[in-house]
Amino acid sequence: MRNPELVTALDLDPELLAALRERAVGMRVETVCADARTFALPRSDFSLCIAPMQTVQLLGGSAQRVEFLRRAHAHLRPGGVLACAIVTEIDAFDCDAGDLGPTPEIVRIEGVSYISRATRVQVGRRAVRIERERAVLASEEQATQKQQPTWVRDVVDLDQVSVAQLQREGREAGLVAAGTRVIPATEEHTASVAVMFGA
Repeated sequence: MRNPELVTALDLDPELLAALRERAVGMRVETVCADARTFALPRSDFSLCIAPMQTVQLLGGSAQRVEFLRRAHAHLRPGGVLACAIVTEIDAFDCDAGDLGPTPEIVRIEGVSYISRATRVQVGRRAVRIERERAVLASEEQATQKQQPTWVRDVVDLDQVSVAQLQREGREAGLVAAGTRVIPATEEHTASVAVMFGA
């Protein structure tokens, strides 16, 4: 049976990478802590690069996206594929104004609940601002002391990027547009479009 290819995970957050290493025990996964716009790896023969979850919309504008696309291109072998997921349509809402927001996301690990709930989405011409509240609940402690959760506000700005614009930026980085794939919405995630490029 053929061994699975090594998967390289790149992120700026060392805590996320540490969590991945813990969960990927026994799997062929390596982690690299680096900036997607400037990274340089020893290998330049990757067959596939995936930028998931609107990553390219978090890089801070067109010039920064082009830098990432150039870096990805430099690490792909001839015929390799780059796939970038972007969100192109998103509904605005404001829970403070009485709108009904999405169901909170809850993960329970070793008796501790981690809760994230979106409270506001503002759609602008240049960016989409997503506001969330997050809390950590230790259920036993809450039951004995009747403590209320402490909510922490989190704000993320996504650049507004169309498929056509990203394809133009890909060409600037030396990539070849290779179509798109629609990623349908689920209960947890809004619909996205995977913009594909060939090296």
